[in-house]
Amino acid sequence: MPVFHFDVQMNDDSFPAQEGSQLASFDAAQLEATSTAAELLKDGACVAGCKVTVSVRDGSPAPIFFVDATLAMRAA
Repeated sequence: MPVFHFDVQMNDDSFPAQEGSQLASFDAAQLEATSTAAELLKDGACVAGCKVTVSVRDGSPAPIFFVDATLAMRAA
């Protein structure tokens, strides 16, 4: 089973993956990265708005894809 690493960046803070996750497929890695970004926004980590980027690696140093999620607050 492939191992994927999910590195997170929220605004100016970086959180590199300490361990990889075994997932069945590339599609499963996409779903996990999307869910991770959504959970970070949902959990209130971004009160006034922020950008979350989840970089996914397959063991090599270079990411194989990114998931970007943005929460923006603006006046009406």
